[in-house]
Amino acid sequence: SIRRPFQRGLELGKPDDGTIYRRIRRLFFCCCRAVRRSKEMDRPSSSSDRVVVPHPSSTMQISISRLICDFIVLCCCALPLLIFQLWVKPYKRGFYCDDESIRYPFRDSTVSRHMLIVVGLIIPTALILMTEIFRTLAWERKCAGQFKQYRLRERGVHRLVVRLYVFIGYFLVGVCFNQVMVDIAKYTIGRHRPHFMDVCRPSIGYDKCTDPDKYITEFECTGTKPKLVHESMLSFYSGHAAFSFYAAWFTSLYLQARLYRPLYSRLVLPVIQVALFGGATFVAYSRVSDYKHHWSDVLVGIIMGSALGIFVAIVVAEVFKRREIPTCDEVQREFGLIRLEPREGQTTNGCHNCGAPQVATHSITVTNEYDGPTNGAQQRLSSASLAESFYTTRGDWDIDTLGVPSRTGSYRGVQYAPSLARSEGTQSLNTYSSLEYLSVASTPLISSKPTEV
Repeated sequence: SIRRPFQRGLELGKPDDGTIYRRIRRLFFCCCRAVRRSKEMDRPSSSSDRVVVPHPSSTMQISISRLICDFIVLCCCALPLLIFQLWVKPYKRGFYCDDESIRYPFRDSTVSRHMLIVVGLIIPTALILMTEIFRTLAWERKCAGQFKQYRLRERGVHRLVVRLYVFIGYFLVGVCFNQVMVDIAKYTIGRHRPHFMDVCRPSIGYDKCTDPDKYITEFECTGTKPKLVHESMLSFYSGHAAFSFYAAWFTSLYLQARLYRPLYSRLVLPVIQVALFGGATFVAYSRVSDYKHHWSDVLVGIIMGSALGIFVAIVVAEVFKRREIPTCDEVQREFGLIRLEPREGQTTNGCHNCGAPQVATHSITVTNEYDGPTNGAQQRLSSASLAESFYTTRGDWDIDTLGVPSRTGSYRGVQYAPSLARSEGTQSLNTYSSLEYLSVASTPLISSKPTEV
């Protein structure tokens, strides 16, 4: 940009004196404009005038084929559930006629299957939706330029829609995984529920038990409700417990990862997480009190649901790798530490740098003479200035006691402290390591004058 004006101005040819003057003048002004333009390009722009231009790599194109593939995979995961419910029959196990663990009366469920599905799907989905809306509207407004932009063909897609698709989609895939594992165990093992005898009413061993040691396998259920008879052989393991704990673990880990800052209070997030686990525990315990499952069925269901919830959240959904903490969002990660210098431009009640710690200095002068020689020489301590610096916000400071011999041979205490020197924004700690044995008079003269810096 500077070379061009020279090339244009030096093409003089054969001009007269006036033409030479005008061309030199034009050359001078061209050089000035070029220098001014280069300075403006090098000058850093202010935060208010800065325009964030998205990098080409920050724009991600959404593939329609990938969306279709995700939908097909989800359907394939849900298809075995339909097959188990409609066409697969549970394994027919035998029983002992004196087995009291399967002679409990039938009771309606405190938490029915439909209620569990509705509540277990709505609560995690609502929490994910509210979390992403809150992050988008409250935490990411100042840092919107640091996030990826998404496009579907020629139309832009907001990142909120993409996040909801990702996290809710992974949650639903995990629900399918969990239920497939439950159905495999139920239909393969075929354990009887605690109310099996009351619902099935087997033709042998129900009314009277003539041979308690005989394992009965050849029997027919005479119950009038085929659906209940079918369900009475699907005790192991508890699907209610597995699903409720899966939802609790996935949602809790998701909230822990995505809500990287306290929600006005550090107790809000733990309360939500404990409430999720409390609801899951209530659902699991109710299965035992309603005589729907044995306690071992519920325990295994809790373990399996928790394992799948942790696996899907951390390994499949990768919630902690997708925290998306922007660099412009300063999070206080140190507990109990005080910032020594305020942030740039920080004001408190109209006072600039009011948050900075104030320093006060106390100067103590100790004057003493000692008449006796030491190593053939006479020691004289004319004056020693010991600076004590402390933060006024603490109210006190740490001092050490230097024990020194007095004239009478006993020890007197001289208080001293290191000095905290401040120079050009840095802080250094100077210790008086050269003070070893000081001779102090019986009544030293100590003067103290506080000075505020």
